[in-house]
Amino acid sequence: MFNFTENQAAAINTLSCNVSVSAGAGSGKTRVLVERFINILAQGIKNPQQAVQPKEILAITFTRKAAAEMKERIRKRLYELEKEDAVNKEFWHNHRQRFDQARISTIHGFCNGILKENSVETGLDPSFNVAEENDMQEFWETNITAFIKKAIAENDSGLKELIRNYGIDGVKSQLLSIYSIDDEVLKIENPAEPYKKSADCAPELQAELTALVDELIAGMDGVIKKTTKQYPKLQNLKENRHLVIEAIQKYETEESRAVLNQYIGVLTMQAKDKAVVAEAKEALKKLYQAVIDARAAELVTVWHNVLRSCRKFVLAKQEELNLIGFDDLESLALKLLLDSQETRHKYQQNFKYIMVDEFQDTNERQREIIYLLCGDDKDSLNGNKLFVVGDPKQSIYRFRGADVNVFARVRRDIAAKKGKNIVLDDNFRTVDKILDFCNATFPDLLGLDETQDVFFEALRANRSGTLLPELIVIKHDEQTVQMDAREAEAAFIAQKIKNLHDEEGILYSDIVILLRAMTKVDYYENALNCCGIPCNVVDGKGFYGRQEIIDFINLLTVCADSRRNLELAGVLRSPYFAVDDETLTALFFELQDNADKYESLWQILQSGTYPEYLAETEKSKLKRCSGVLKQIYDASMSLPLTDLFSFIEQILNLNAVTAAQPGGEEKNANLKKLFALAAEFCLHRQGGLREYLDNIKRLRALNAREAAAVAGNAQEAVKIMTIHKSKGLEFPTVILPALDTGVGGVSTQINFNKNTGLGIKVDVNGNLQESSVFKEIKALNSELDKAEKERQFYVAATRAKDRLILSGVTKTKGDKGTWFKNLENILSGYEGMIFTDVDAAEILPQAMQAEEDAGSLIAEDVIANTLPLPEYGKAWQQSFSASSLQQYNICQRSFYYHYILQMPPVEPQLNGENAIDARTFGTLVHEALEKYAGNVKKALMQAAYDNNLQDYDLSEAETLLTNYLQSSLYPGLNIKQLHENGFTLPVLAKYGINAQCYGFIDNIIYNSDGSLSIIDYKTGHVPDALPKGYKYQLALYKLAAEEMFNLPVKSSELHFLRGCVNFELPADFNPEEIAAELQSIFAKTDEREFTCSTAYCHSCPYAYFCKKI
Repeated sequence: MFNFTENQAAAINTLSCNVSVSAGAGSGKTRVLVERFINILAQGIKNPQQAVQPKEILAITFTRKAAAEMKERIRKRLYELEKEDAVNKEFWHNHRQRFDQARISTIHGFCNGILKENSVETGLDPSFNVAEENDMQEFWETNITAFIKKAIAENDSGLKELIRNYGIDGVKSQLLSIYSIDDEVLKIENPAEPYKKSADCAPELQAELTALVDELIAGMDGVIKKTTKQYPKLQNLKENRHLVIEAIQKYETEESRAVLNQYIGVLTMQAKDKAVVAEAKEALKKLYQAVIDARAAELVTVWHNVLRSCRKFVLAKQEELNLIGFDDLESLALKLLLDSQETRHKYQQNFKYIMVDEFQDTNERQREIIYLLCGDDKDSLNGNKLFVVGDPKQSIYRFRGADVNVFARVRRDIAAKKGKNIVLDDNFRTVDKILDFCNATFPDLLGLDETQDVFFEALRANRSGTLLPELIVIKHDEQTVQMDAREAEAAFIAQKIKNLHDEEGILYSDIVILLRAMTKVDYYENALNCCGIPCNVVDGKGFYGRQEIIDFINLLTVCADSRRNLELAGVLRSPYFAVDDETLTALFFELQDNADKYESLWQILQSGTYPEYLAETEKSKLKRCSGVLKQIYDASMSLPLTDLFSFIEQILNLNAVTAAQPGGEEKNANLKKLFALAAEFCLHRQGGLREYLDNIKRLRALNAREAAAVAGNAQEAVKIMTIHKSKGLEFPTVILPALDTGVGGVSTQINFNKNTGLGIKVDVNGNLQESSVFKEIKALNSELDKAEKERQFYVAATRAKDRLILSGVTKTKGDKGTWFKNLENILSGYEGMIFTDVDAAEILPQAMQAEEDAGSLIAEDVIANTLPLPEYGKAWQQSFSASSLQQYNICQRSFYYHYILQMPPVEPQLNGENAIDARTFGTLVHEALEKYAGNVKKALMQAAYDNNLQDYDLSEAETLLTNYLQSSLYPGLNIKQLHENGFTLPVLAKYGINAQCYGFIDNIIYNSDGSLSIIDYKTGHVPDALPKGYKYQLALYKLAAEEMFNLPVKSSELHFLRGCVNFELPADFNPEEIAAELQSIFAKTDEREFTCSTAYCHSCPYAYFCKKI
């Protein structure tokens, strides 16, 4: 293995003992992991009796993407060996054929697998749903709210006590903030214990403070001159000593604290008595803290009890929904391995080798799972099968629960068991000049003490370069520079990038800007746009937060509900119409002053009567806006979503309007991407405008991340991403700005540390005060955040291959002791770096064309064709679907919030590793039935491929399909049938309902007698009887099929694939029942008319604000 370093070869070849590898940045650890996997298999050539199969190697990665990459690289390597090694060709061919059996996944994927494989032992339904983080957060919020409401209704004294101190919202937010670690919190037997030390010191502090008061009084004439300002304060103390001593004894009351502040708090530390004053103030501070901690000792026990009740309630709801989160996967898998020796030994025997990547980002629970796969003790490493790879210097996921100390512990355990700890310190990515900077800087930031869990290990360069790293310091004086400090920095960096491109020929695509957080991404994106530099925001705010996307979604929202005043204001203010803020303000004042006449901004706009004091040009612009928006609104009532997009694009001359804006080419590319995503939504979801907006709102609410599009050649754009997103990547040129930004602490009223306890704030006379435990944990978190920021800096710097540019802002005041100032001091005198000082006053803002000056170019003849405004507020009555009626029959109030108020539910759609959410599962099965031609697996794989689900566990779907296709319900392949027939028809017109009904019929069968049969597939659980909503659905499908094909429908059935159960529409069902229900629905206008079905509140996404009355 001549092309591997000595340490790489050792990591690959050491198979007889446990091994840990500390893999520095760019040291080729992925290649080592792949070659080690291959080497384990290759041992079978030498010793066939001890050959290891791919399925006997467990490989755990940090992300699904990493797992997929490892699979691909190993598969490719097996293919190469099959071609290159003629002697062992068959050996490698067989392993390649069996490679799909290899267990390569994330830790959550592995836990998911063993829970499903051992459902009897765990007592779990093997069809459980695994919720993504965002979905679980939504579930927690809904059910914690439900718990609070239930506890209030039951007059729970503990919860009422918390509400008195924090309010309902405060209790809810605090429960949410700690619920993900509730199992750790509830392990504490006596949560009040940490508070008692402070609270119990009160008598001692009272005596100490009394003695100090007397000492100050006794010594005042000897140490303080009567002419000083301090003397009358001491004289006042002396004259009112009795009040002070009484206040010390009754220190808990607000009146006593006022007295103590009046006589002791006002003292200044001067001359000879400053030590005594300092001691008195410190004693007073501790006495106040004792008050807080005494109250906290009582309240923290209440928190503990309420959290336990809340956990019990939420877990019951999870069980009802058969729902599991990522944390649950770990805890349940750990419990399974702990409780079942048979299961534990089975997996110990199954896996002869275990490899774990990115071990620095694991947690204690994951370590315990790995240890149990190696031996029978979760706290002691046994056996010789473990191989872990990580780099503590790159541990940057503490916010996800990663504990960098775990890797250090495992390294110590491996050493104690006579295993090997190997260091990969050869860097093959970065040039020597940058590594010289790293080796000179990070010893000061990370330390060199090898007894610590994180310490710096120098990197050895294998590439040489000529470019020195550069540190740019923007000097910003708030008194003289009008431009914002971050704006100035961004403008300078944009010009720097342009110079690199124009003068040195550096490709934009070779440059990345790395940010710790995306809160200030707009500054850099705007600066690049102003310089005409294409850019791609890869993460964070990204796509759905871009202004051009917000403007377009606002327009669609107004089409769906013209009462949305803020969205309409956004549309008017956008480049489509460029109405200025003064005019918009005038319209809102008009709305306020004429509330009895106008209900919405839309009505004022359409009235044509505008405030008299507006200029005629502005009135004319508003009339033009009114006409164009009216046309778009009318079109939205009848056009399918994709056609509506095309109509808007044409009438607004969207391409030209957008192209005229700064960064117009990129904005047009993003709008095209939005159109493509909408077309995809229509194809797969068969939804209209409202469903599409529901989906967008859900994505926004869950902070969905969609990369922005790149105009023109996708290879020629500067990338902007977070440091976290850059992990594992490399770039020729890395720019790391905003180094002066502080570590953003999380604002909370409650915190937790397993070694310290549960820290809370308490209400003291109307103000929340920090307990001593809270302060201790807060200080600890601050230190941990600072340490992680330094590791983030290391990760970012080591992404660079050829050039590294750092920048930050220093201000004329308040920068002493900041992290960035400390970095400057570390680098002071370092000769391997270019230092560039820039005066922010000399940075000229880029000339920008104001967006509000770029109005829409719309032909007057188009505007002239304006149609009358439809009846206000009745747009939702123009069409309906069977699913909307189902929702109405489940809960009328939920229907009202969804279809009338346009407040969309946030339904969980994505699940955990190798599991599929219910909606996607249904789509997969439907498409497989459509593609089925005799081979279940082939049809399922085709459907999985079309939906990008190749890597997911399809076994449940395969079983479901096989059972159904073998049952008497399946009509067979020899019968003519049509799948997925869409329709939009006024099927109830003859019953007095002119609204369009829309939907998709799963399967229409041509019977031999010339009639039709309808089958609608369901993959959910089987009801006891046919619900009214499903009955309506079958009836509507029957009417639609008869109208589309002009043939009678003999039967209309639901086929529930679980259990192979069918329900048929009763022959005597009269569609007038549906018409009557719709008439009843359309007659309602007020929320209170839509009754609330409380039986379904546990699964309702509107429960947190529904009044339930």
